[in-house]
Amino acid sequence: ITFNNTAINADILKSGVFGGNGTLTVDGGRLSGSAELKLYAPGSNGKVNFISNLTLDSESSVIIAANAVTISNGVVVTITGDDGVNASVFTNVPNYTGSGGNGNTTGTFAGNERKPHRSTRRRRSMTAPPRSQAPPLSPEALLPSQP
Repeated sequence: ITFNNTAINADILKSGVFGGNGTLTVDGGRLSGSAELKLYAPGSNGKVNFISNLTLDSESSVIIAANAVTISNGVVVTITGDDGVNASVFTNVPNYTGSGGNGNTTGTFAGNERKPHRSTRRRRSMTAPPRSQAPPLSPEALLPSQP
């Protein structure tokens, strides 16, 4: 699935691509789920790619889960919400710079940014928790288990 400079506003916004190599690409725009915003690619090689500057907005919850989450070089993913909601990123391959990222790209989270998880503290550096720790996309659609 590709969101190409898309503006979506909903109470609950959930987008998931399924299959081993599912890819969800966001190419700019604004995605808003006032109560909940989830972007999932739960397959063993699933990817969520941010390839242009964009805004993710929620008053409650922004969750991104995939084997690889990539913010392209020079791209900024801005997290907004009046209550200061942060993005929770669950990935095995955090291709971005900043909190939880591996620095393989210069893309970053901004605004309310990415929430560090206490369970991942290691000598003051933060890492993104693995995809397997992500909450389910919905109660009916549980993430597949890791091989």
